[in-house]
Amino acid sequence: YSSNGSFLLDDITDDTLVDSLKEAITGEGSNTSSFSTSLSSAMKLGVGFKLDKFLKENFPGKLLIEFNYHQGFNNMPANSTKPRFSLGAEWLPTDWFGLRSGVSVGGYDNFNWGLGIGFDSGLIDIDIATAYTNSIFDGNNAKRVGFALSSRWTF
Repeated sequence: YSSNGSFLLDDITDDTLVDSLKEAITGEGSNTSSFSTSLSSAMKLGVGFKLDKFLKENFPGKLLIEFNYHQGFNNMPANSTKPRFSLGAEWLPTDWFGLRSGVSVGGYDNFNWGLGIGFDSGLIDIDIATAYTNSIFDGNNAKRVGFALSSRWTF
């Protein structure tokens, strides 16, 4: 199904604008013929280092540092033949709380910075993260900002 049009939503709390957006998306359109496309294919290589194991007694908590290389084999959605390098870290100062951050350079996005925190109560894990955190500093030139919230029951 395909539908084309433009719409400006300048206040997400205005129910009439939200209803108009729903109508614009589901309004008039037409069925399209079938199509097919190749899947994204890539090679990923990575290495991790547990810094706390190396420093033994002198480090508070646990710290994992990871370096990755991603080489896409085709230019499909969210994939690029331009190589991407990433560096990330997860620090667990306690058994129930963790901080995460990472950057990537190259690939489809050219540059990306993400941040996250996690809480582990033993029964429920809650993770909160951002992607494209660097877009916050780009103002009106920002292409995207991502936010994720996940929870997991452990039993």
